[in-house]
Amino acid sequence: MSFTLNDATSTYQPFSFDTEEQKRKLQALAEHYRAQIEAQWDEVKDDTLYYGKHALVIGGVVAGVYLAMEALLPAENKPSADKPRKESNSSTLGSTLKGVALSMALAWARKRLTDFLEAEHTTNAQSEL
Repeated sequence: MSFTLNDATSTYQPFSFDTEEQKRKLQALAEHYRAQIEAQWDEVKDDTLYYGKHALVIGGVVAGVYLAMEALLPAENKPSADKPRKESNSSTLGSTLKGVALSMALAWARKRLTDFLEAEHTTNAQSEL
């Protein structure tokens, strides 16, 4: 090992090891990683809000259609095993109308949902620019 002394007043550092410089480097590295983690956490929060809104809208549409169909359609009584079920023209016509009404309600809900998702997608695309 060779040690050099510039003058008689210089201080001697064993192994030329500067702990303050290493401490500053480690603190800068820790700050860099903390900033990266915070940025990733912000992205996770934004994604959670985005997908949470969509899940709520979809759930609301499904619940709305279900409640509308429950309100519009009468409750069906289960036939007992003793009595044979009678099919009449009016019940066949009624079940056909119920099916058409359900199809129309679901088509309307699907259209509204796709319109909402397209509007949300274009809004997010414009905000990213």
